[in-house]
Amino acid sequence: MLENLCTLPVAAHIQEFAVHPTEPLLSVGLVNGRVSTYRLPSGRDGAVDSNEDVGTSTGQIGLIHEAWTTKRHKGSCRCIAYAHDGSSRTPFPSVTAFSDPALLAAYSAGTDGVIKQFDPQSGVVASKINLPTFSRSEPVDPAVMEVLTPKTILLGDDGGSMYIFDLRENHSINPKPAREHKPHRDFITSITPLPATSTSSSGFPRQWVSTGGGRLAVSDIDSGAVATSEDQDDDLLCSVVIPTGMGPKKMRDNPVVVVGTTSGVLTLWDKGSWDDQQDRIHVTDGGRKAADDLASLEAVVRVPEALGWGSKIVVGATDGSLSMVDLRRRDVHHILNHDDIDGVVAVAFDCENRLISAGGKMVKVWQENSDITGGEDEPAQRGTKHDAEDSSESGDSADSDAEPAERKKKKKRRKGFAARGGGQAAFPGLD
Repeated sequence: MLENLCTLPVAAHIQEFAVHPTEPLLSVGLVNGRVSTYRLPSGRDGAVDSNEDVGTSTGQIGLIHEAWTTKRHKGSCRCIAYAHDGSSRTPFPSVTAFSDPALLAAYSAGTDGVIKQFDPQSGVVASKINLPTFSRSEPVDPAVMEVLTPKTILLGDDGGSMYIFDLRENHSINPKPAREHKPHRDFITSITPLPATSTSSSGFPRQWVSTGGGRLAVSDIDSGAVATSEDQDDDLLCSVVIPTGMGPKKMRDNPVVVVGTTSGVLTLWDKGSWDDQQDRIHVTDGGRKAADDLASLEAVVRVPEALGWGSKIVVGATDGSLSMVDLRRRDVHHILNHDDIDGVVAVAFDCENRLISAGGKMVKVWQENSDITGGEDEPAQRGTKHDAEDSSESGDSADSDAEPAERKKKKKRRKGFAARGGGQAAFPGLD
């Protein structure tokens, strides 16, 4: 179904990446504070040879080109995201122009307590703001960031707090968030916008699901946390929404949220029934492994409808596997291997419907292999059906690339980042 198109090694462990919504651009944030943007091989340039080696030359089919790299944060780069639609509607009034209006804005947040807006094509910083303290003397490290609308960014931190930044107003240093609340006791692991309702005048989401510790929470842009689940006795690590087609009988258009857990199980939640999960799918354990051998599900992404593969998602785990899960059949459909040593920390599909996976010091690009693609392949042996009982810039430093030791947390992908990565020269003029 998918084959590896190319592999990109990087100098340090990857914390997060983001793909541009309309261009074959990939921005990567590393544990040593560096941020780099790459232009991926594009089908727009002609046929791609899947056996071509990775390189950084321009004008060659099948090669990844590094657009720029820089020491963006003094600490680790924890979060990175593109503007909601990649358009030229800048949320910061002080920004007048970028090198290309179609490639407008990206954002990064680091353990230095700073959020920066930059041009993804050139890397030039246009604006930066300091993280708030939420009634504390010192800011808590950022954990996850989501661009909710072209005017709003959500940021969750390691203390369980959620900040709503109104980008129409907060373009100066040390801004006060438009709203803030604390939906979780533990660090926030994911933010997933819920589809806009028919009553939405803007067409953009106003509510979102967040996960942290053993609980799922639903928040509203105006009201804060509006619902919280029971404790699941399992850390909830990642989430994705299936907007339609998976709801209960007579409510098929009701959205369903899929959540990955530490125990290697996906849990399914119907919108509006937030007290507890409605279903479970074993992914990495197959229902057979002992607790100490389980691989956590660290990242999840929905397969684009354009591929025509049905209701499927891709789940990345700490054992380095990428599992294609069929949500209708409740089993693992296909298994890929990202790496034998490091786990997967992030997955996404780019604008050309190619799967991007990241983990350790490596990014992989996967493309559809028409020779092996089939609509009703047999499920992979590791998967099992669901449990029957559950059915129903200024001041930036580029002097050192040493990787800072990350604070020890429950979430496995934030352990073991003390290894030192190789250095790369920063481009002049970049923050």
